[in-house]
Amino acid sequence: MARAADLKRRELETEARKNATLVQEIRRNRTTYQRTLKELAESAEELRKLLDRIISQEWVLPPGWVPLNELKGRLAWPLEGRVITAFGFERHPDFKTVVENKGIEISPGRDKSLILAIHPGKVVYADYFQGYGNLLIVDHGMTYYTLYGHCSEFLAGVGDIVRAGQPVGLVGDTGSLKGECLYFEVRYRTKALDPLQWLKRR
Repeated sequence: MARAADLKRRELETEARKNATLVQEIRRNRTTYQRTLKELAESAEELRKLLDRIISQEWVLPPGWVPLNELKGRLAWPLEGRVITAFGFERHPDFKTVVENKGIEISPGRDKSLILAIHPGKVVYADYFQGYGNLLIVDHGMTYYTLYGHCSEFLAGVGDIVRAGQPVGLVGDTGSLKGECLYFEVRYRTKALDPLQWLKRR
């Protein structure tokens, strides 16, 4: 057990070093940056296809559960920290390229690592997904979903029913270009919604 844990730790450290090197290369090299954007756009399209498949097997809310859309603007944050990537269009300061962010990225506060479900639901995906790292998707019923990316570890698995505030993962940097952070999305069907309009104002 200890040996396996040590091997896993070394794998994560190696991955973190590779990520850091890639981030530096992307910041310096326009061609690398543009190639990365193309790969991310392809990953976003693959994610849309995944959500289409998930929607076709929609989970029905149990009686008595409050639908997600009734709590818009009052939902708890999935991670304590600060937003480092905003929803919507973002212009690169050096390369002048524009990308569309479908979610936000949250850098964890000091000693904060738990990723929390923002609303009750069912875990319908928990696996590595290119461009998003370790990605967990929660189905909240009525075709509303939340997505939690860059996880270092999952604390819930596919098929688990989770409650609001329940830890579902640990923050990490898998698939991240900005170091350790949480990538977070709110979706209605396949449409990405601005998470800041759904979470409590701070």
